[in-house]
Amino acid sequence: MKIYFKTRGDSQKQGYSWKITEPPLMKERQITSLIDHDFFSIVLGRYNNNLYLLITGLESKKNKYGNSSIENSVLWESHNESEEKDLIHLAALGLQDHLKNQLESKIDDAIKLNPDKEDADGFAIDFNKIEPKIIIDKLSKVRNDESTESIISNDKPNSNYLAPDNLERKQKLASELKELASEDTEMPELLKENNRIFVVVTQNATESQFKQAKVWRGISNLIEAKLEITHDKELRKNVLGRFFTGIHRKDFRLVIVGLALILVVSAYPLYSSSLINYLSQKNKPSIALLVALMPSVEHVIIKPCTTQTSIPPSTQENVTSCMQAKINQPILLQGYSQQAEKVMYSLENQENELSPAQLSLETKIWQVNLNGFKTAGEYKIQVQEFNKEEQVISKKIILINVDVNK
Repeated sequence: MKIYFKTRGDSQKQGYSWKITEPPLMKERQITSLIDHDFFSIVLGRYNNNLYLLITGLESKKNKYGNSSIENSVLWESHNESEEKDLIHLAALGLQDHLKNQLESKIDDAIKLNPDKEDADGFAIDFNKIEPKIIIDKLSKVRNDESTESIISNDKPNSNYLAPDNLERKQKLASELKELASEDTEMPELLKENNRIFVVVTQNATESQFKQAKVWRGISNLIEAKLEITHDKELRKNVLGRFFTGIHRKDFRLVIVGLALILVVSAYPLYSSSLINYLSQKNKPSIALLVALMPSVEHVIIKPCTTQTSIPPSTQENVTSCMQAKINQPILLQGYSQQAEKVMYSLENQENELSPAQLSLETKIWQVNLNGFKTAGEYKIQVQEFNKEEQVISKKIILINVDVNK
């Protein structure tokens, strides 16, 4: 079993880094575009013929950076079938909300802060403490009285299935994975497919992102609560058939209302894109920002800062846009850039932690999904635009004021 651990020291000079080295898997954009390391996510997949389990956003209780929490991430990479079963079992346990605190505590135990003053990272890891079998043994002793069933009880085992993020769905998926981890269960052929992502549980991945990555089991806040998606052609036909067969028995006005709502939701991106293009044509900044409500998630409208005095004088000359948000409020940032071929973003002072923004090369519109911030304060998002030669052509800063009372 090979284990990688990501965290940071408690000094300003010590950013996030992997021990002992950054895993090659984390350079794959397909993975990094689906999750946010600052928030709890679980990814189970196979890379270079090895099954891996990635768990991110595990809050550290012993390690703090100022008033901000530090999140740990762990990647386990198996090398035989016995280890693969352990990773599937650990994924099942990690999905159960009542075990999250124990899991975070167990991961935290492996960290030793400032082990050597010459260590630039500011931390060391005791990898023996986070062997899957040791964590499984600890978590399995925690009692859970809630019964679960397979997430797909009457469905095809190989069909890809997407569901909203809630306790019931995670427990059902946990039950299915636990069954696959049993010694008596033969590893299904689907889980032997190389370079594929099987399970993703995260906050802000969309249906289209899951489908593009061919995720087998996907759970996200952005999957509609009453629309669980099975992207299997025959099953889709059955669902549509039942819907249209039943229309004559329903109040047709409900159908009209439903279609109207779909039309409004579908039209929103067009409105957003048109506004951005208008701003760019009027010689506004190339990073014409929009803060929008993301569908399927409860949001409060974020108010842009109305005056330049909202921005501290020391940063006014660098800040492109300023906005306000509540704690843990998801944020959708959109911008327009005529010349960019790639857009990356990061928290300021963490340039080595760049993440890709979603960029449409046709409309030149990019967007960034932020899960929100856990503590009040001022946060700066740095956005960098790159040309075809991978050269930075623009660097902007977005200031977000996070307050409990906004």
